[in-house]
Formats: sequence, C-alpha cells, structure tokens
Amino acid sequence: MQHRVKVYNLAQDGSWEDQGVGHVILQDSATEGGARNLLVVSEADGGSPLLLSRVLPSNTYQRQGEGTIITWSDPELRNDVAISFQHEEGCEHIWNEIQALRGEAAAAYGAPENGEGSQPQGQQGRQQQMQGMIDEVAMERDASDNQGGATG
Repeated sequence: MQHRVKVYNLAQDGSWEDQGVGHVILQDSATEGGARNLLVVSEADGGSPLLLSRVLPSNTYQRQGEGTIITWSDPELRNDVAISFQHEEGCEHIWNEIQALRGEAAAAYGAPENGEGSQPQGQQGRQQQMQGMIDEVAMERDASDNQGGATG
C-alpha cells in the first residue's frame, strides 16, 4: 500500500530541506537477506526515487507532530530524515510496519527492540526545529484537503 508523503533532509544549518512529494512503500531489499527499505517514489520526476532507506533495528525512529511525521537518523545516508504523511492513517500503517520489522530484527540479532536510549547529541534541538516544519506541513495539508487534494 502506498501513502503520499513529503520528504525532508536536515541541512547543515539545522533547517529541514524539502526534497519533494511522492509515495512511500516498504520494499524488500534485493541485496540484504530479509531486509526492508523505505522507498519514496517521486510524483513529479516520472517515478524516480526521492528516498531509499534501509529499516535498521539500531535506528531511533520517532513519530512527531499530530501523528503524521516520522523522523530518524540514517547512518547509511549520513543524515537526519523526515517523512510527512498527507494522512494520519498512512503514517500509522508505515509506523506499525517499521516497529514490527525492528522487533523481528531485534529478536534475531539481540538488539534492543524499542529503539529507546540516549538521544544523539543535538537531537533535542532538531526536534524543536521540527516543530516549525510540523506547523507548516499541517497548514499545507489543510489547504490541500480543502481544495480537494490527492488522497493517501
């Protein structure tokens, strides 16, 4: 099942840079045995990938805002990433899938499955900066919904 999202990467100045709008799916990895990837395919660029991120048990995934944003630090991309869902149901679906995958991997490899623990240095500051993005996304989503925007 695909869900409409906006992808953001954290810039060096601490601001969130809009990478584009697309549809997110969980995809089996062709190279990693049993691994799954979060894949976001662009709406605008003929289906080119906006994001390909392996779901790792060691990542600290966080649900933010009014339940429509998932953030994490991706060690393979060497960046903080956020995906903002058009609809809360889509976020809930992907969030549950990520948590299930992390639980399976944690059981298989002995990693902590809850992803809790000490936050990376600067994480609290990034969370505060995220609030501005959350407010902006909520306004965009409300405007889109009021204009009969696409569904997710």
